[in-house]
Amino acid sequence: MNSNKIPVVMSSDNKVFFTVATVIVSMLENANKDTFYDIYVLCTDTVTDENKNKLSELKKQYENFSLSFMDMKDTFKNIPRTHKYVNYVSAFKFLIPSLFPQFDKILYLDTDVIVRADLTELYNTDIGDNYVAGCLCLVNHITCRDDISKETGMESMDYYINAGVILMNLKLIRENKIDKQCIDMIGSFKGSVDQHIMNKVCYGKIFFLPLKYNVSNSSLKIFESGAAKFFYSLQEIEQAYKNPAVFHWTGGNKPWQYYNLFLSHEWFRYFIKTPFKYMKLDRKCVKRAGLFSLVKRFLSVTLKKIWYSLIYK
Repeated sequence: MNSNKIPVVMSSDNKVFFTVATVIVSMLENANKDTFYDIYVLCTDTVTDENKNKLSELKKQYENFSLSFMDMKDTFKNIPRTHKYVNYVSAFKFLIPSLFPQFDKILYLDTDVIVRADLTELYNTDIGDNYVAGCLCLVNHITCRDDISKETGMESMDYYINAGVILMNLKLIRENKIDKQCIDMIGSFKGSVDQHIMNKVCYGKIFFLPLKYNVSNSSLKIFESGAAKFFYSLQEIEQAYKNPAVFHWTGGNKPWQYYNLFLSHEWFRYFIKTPFKYMKLDRKCVKRAGLFSLVKRFLSVTLKKIWYSLIYK
């Protein structure tokens, strides 16, 4: 009997539904023997029965999980388009507290991640009286913190986290109707479907998870520049970078599109263990920069190091 039962929610449309399978396989391949994942997939009305049945074939390969689908029909389909590549599906997370009244807390994962460690420690994290827990969104803190503060009207960016890997305190969210506040704000901010809203509504009631639980593709350059040291210890940065528990391909480039991204081939190794493994991906190569671009990048990184040291000294 499994003693650690962890409820996990993801959401997807039909276009990238195969990525749900890859996330699940990565979770199961790295789970402890006594960990059982209770997985729920929030599906748009575009997700076909064929793909649902194909995903369910994972039950033939693994035993330590359950799988349920929730048909979201056309919910949020007509909300304003506020992001160039993140669509309305990301707003489904605001419905999780009402969709799962049986749970006091739940783990939400985006589908552009791989899980490289057991998630029991993450799920059992005591987040106190906070609404959500997540990792700092380093790229936004470094590159556009003033713009986001101005756009959202937040007092500061001190509590701003990435919304792709979050532990949700459903009990407290329901009690204080935080989910309704988030839903009422959908479409309010440019450049974000859900993340700005969640951070604004939950401001001051956000718990910070260790960096290893959401190492993002967008943060790699920040590690290189040295700016991450203003937010995390050098030891935590090194450990997370060398062995992330969850890696997240934030940004527009995804491992099913390009084979030479960081940890892209590791994603592929999980993909070929899924029932979607015969699907043609047609992955391309992200073009390497020429000499001029390399020099430009070197100067940019150097100047950023100097600039960050002046800002955060």
